[in-house]
Amino acid sequence: AADAGLAAATLAGLVFGGETRRIWAAGDGRLGPEAQRVLAAAVRFYRALDDRDPRALENAWAPSEDLTVAHPGRRLIKGRDAVLRSWDAFLDDHAAEPLAALDDVDVTVRGHLAYATCLHALGHHHVQATLVFTKTPSGDWKLKHHHASLHCDDDHLREPTDGRLFDHITAEFHL
Repeated sequence: AADAGLAAATLAGLVFGGETRRIWAAGDGRLGPEAQRVLAAAVRFYRALDDRDPRALENAWAPSEDLTVAHPGRRLIKGRDAVLRSWDAFLDDHAAEPLAALDDVDVTVRGHLAYATCLHALGHHHVQATLVFTKTPSGDWKLKHHHASLHCDDDHLREPTDGRLFDHITAEFHL
């Protein structure tokens, strides 16, 4: 058991730059090396959100114009500048809310494209997210698309008393 703990800490240092507070699926033996790299890119993205670090957040995205994002309850946003501005606004809108507690992570790699799905916390709500990555010529995995929607396991979202779920979500998230 001690050897397994040392191996996990060593893996965390190699894959995540020494930070172990956000390891959610790495090191369980189910992911191959390329999927581990995609997972590491996803961790860097969520770490940038958690740290509210605009430079790290910008670096998580592919250096191209054909980026897209869909925040909960919002229309699809297209284009690198618009996507990055949307994250700045998102961070401003959710400045006091924790963005951690990732769970139910899955990674799929197909050639130079990959996607990761996860469930994460946004304040006291759960959000289901899909992240689409592209492999750059240098071998790095960068985001091309992020889509997040509210997860309906939130009891107060499952059965709204007034029957107007979208209005409730809009008010709850100040959309």
